[in-house]
Amino acid sequence: MINILNNVSYFAKRAAVFALTISMVLCLAVPSFTESVHAVTTPPTIEAEGACVVDLRTGEILYNKNMYQQFEPASMTKMMTCILTLENLQLTDMLTIDAETSFTGGSRIYLIEGEQISVQNLLYALMLESANDAAVALAKGVAGSVEEFAKMMNAKAKELGCLSTHFINPNGLHEEGHLSTPYDMSLIGRYCMKNKTFRELIKTYKYTIPETNKQPERYMYNTNRLIYDRQTKVTVNGVMRECKYDGCLGGKTGYTPQAGASLTCSAKSYDTQILSVVMKSSDLGRFADTITLFDWTFANYHSELAVEEAKVLGKAPVKDGAVKEVPMKTAEAAYVLLPAEASSALIKTEVVLNEDLTAPIEAGQVIGKLDVYSGEDYSCSVDIIASQDVAKGTVLAKFGIENTKAYIIMGVTGFLVVVFGGIFIAVQVEKARRRKARRIRREQRALEIAQERAEREKDQQLREWFFK
Repeated sequence: MINILNNVSYFAKRAAVFALTISMVLCLAVPSFTESVHAVTTPPTIEAEGACVVDLRTGEILYNKNMYQQFEPASMTKMMTCILTLENLQLTDMLTIDAETSFTGGSRIYLIEGEQISVQNLLYALMLESANDAAVALAKGVAGSVEEFAKMMNAKAKELGCLSTHFINPNGLHEEGHLSTPYDMSLIGRYCMKNKTFRELIKTYKYTIPETNKQPERYMYNTNRLIYDRQTKVTVNGVMRECKYDGCLGGKTGYTPQAGASLTCSAKSYDTQILSVVMKSSDLGRFADTITLFDWTFANYHSELAVEEAKVLGKAPVKDGAVKEVPMKTAEAAYVLLPAEASSALIKTEVVLNEDLTAPIEAGQVIGKLDVYSGEDYSCSVDIIASQDVAKGTVLAKFGIENTKAYIIMGVTGFLVVVFGGIFIAVQVEKARRRKARRIRREQRALEIAQERAEREKDQQLREWFFK
């Protein structure tokens, strides 16, 4: 009997351990998405000393290697030069090259003093050929001098939220104190990518500058091998790969002996758009590093559409308006970045309206925001805009009465005022007529009485005379 009990106890313990083991395995096998977005594979090793990968739309950080450490940005500086030019000059503007600009060193297109060239042609030289002299010409065209342009560059960097960036020149040539970080360059890169002309510039492989007053036509070729080069091979995770990367949206290279080689570049895979920054790598290493980061990110993350552009969101209450509510919609689309295995069911949205929306409101006016969440984690926000105009209402709008009803109320009220006013006037006229009639009758009666009295007095006098 004791042996039987011992055997039962033994098998019970084994069963309990087996059940506990199965439970633990199942718990580990089921992924949890309540935490922040995370990758499911180990981040790759790259040659660059500093790097950063972000979601191009939201700026969410996906990879970090010394991203807050300062490095020389070299010609990646030209992204800031390009965007400030686009925001301050017209592409058709013509610039005249001065003597100082023509002697700029490093990579250049050999601009000549007195040469007249358009802003558009200088921008292609800047972003494809990485021409330092074009950068100086544009800086002077925008701000009058390199020093004043550098102030604009630093002000813009601060506006974008850069933490450790200081620009001294517009081209990235080595100067002590000309520094940035992978994180800051990602902020600048994301901002630049919002500009359509910037995107067209960096995606162009070849461009021809037509003949100027000083030189024949010149041919510009992009230094970013990821958009075109199928001949040059690089090693990515132990495998030889061509430099061209399908889905590359373009970017900007940089190199000086002091800075090493760098690259800010963006790419797209289906709905997922990312931006990578690598700093202080080698010439081909920057391309291998970027491809490695692109592959790893696209393997571990995917973007899901959280809300489409111009999505109708119902109506928002309006104070003092011709109507009590205004139709609203999203100003743009919003995407959420999720781990590769995560479901779009994690995406949640919340409408947050501005307080005290008061008429008048114009179509397109921002009236709130749509907050987007991945699970419990905030992801991004998009503006909510009014779909139509809302004019200021009548005095009755203070009581929540729309103009359509207000006009009926005011019309009926006006009609009643007219009717009752007419009745009142008619009554008053009738009263006046009657008062006048009574006065006339009184006057006639008084006259008759006076005549009768006069006749009686006359008769009395005749009688008195006759009897005398």
